[in-house]
Amino acid sequence: MSAPPPPPPPPPAPAAPPPPPIGSGGGGGPAFLSDIRKGVGLKKVPDSMKNDRSAPVK
Repeated sequence: MSAPPPPPPPPPAPAAPPPPPIGSGGGGGPAFLSDIRKGVGLKKVPDSMKNDRSAPVK
């Protein structure tokens, strides 16, 4: 007598929900993307104001 056939494979997993639209302006979070984009960009700092801390600490 032979062994019974193996069980069928499990059904495929359900599809993930689609991601929310980018740049919708709504929703929650600490900082809205639109507010970040409205902000001032980075500005140049003169070398005299730079604090280079890349040297090893003694």
